[in-house]
Amino acid sequence: MSKTYVTRIAAGGVLGALVLAVAAIMGAPSVIAQENTENTGDTEVIITETTEGAEGEATTETDTTMDEEQSDEASPEIGEQAPVQDETEAAQQQNNDQPAVADADNPYAYTAQDGDNYSVLARKAIQTYGIIEGVDLSQAQIVAAETKLAADAGFPELDLGQVLTFDVSDIRGAVEYAQQLSEDQIASWQTYVPYVDFDTSNNGGK
Repeated sequence: MSKTYVTRIAAGGVLGALVLAVAAIMGAPSVIAQENTENTGDTEVIITETTEGAEGEATTETDTTMDEEQSDEASPEIGEQAPVQDETEAAQQQNNDQPAVADADNPYAYTAQDGDNYSVLARKAIQTYGIIEGVDLSQAQIVAAETKLAADAGFPELDLGQVLTFDVSDIRGAVEYAQQLSEDQIASWQTYVPYVDFDTSNNGGK
């Protein structure tokens, strides 16, 4: 491949001749044109150089600065591109904005009502488990089981309308704990019974 370089030099008659002479001595490329301008009398010397490449083809090197600048102006900045919201993320955000609803088919899923707390809903879950599984617990054992269930969860606070779902295995573990209490331990839990409301029919939204 070969390249052609074009250089334009404007000079007076004497200077132009000097440029031609220097170019000839230095083995510079051949002069292909000379023109005298009408107004200034300057001589415009156009010098070209052709360098043969491996394939013997002649190529003219051109200035691409203007094209690159125009390309840069046409290309939008990355920061200017409009953000594209992922459809899955948008759908998830929409679901998060909707109020949670307890699973109606899960007897241990509740929605916190005004006045509900974790222990009250744990009590309801223990009582419901006893009815479904046919387990007979005394009121002292119910208090012990609900306290065990709440303690294992860290006695969390509930927000109004919050959905709380108890795992049946956790409920079973609390019930078994209460069933294994000694008579003295049951007597200790019995002291709390008078202060407990065991009617949970209006708690948990179901």
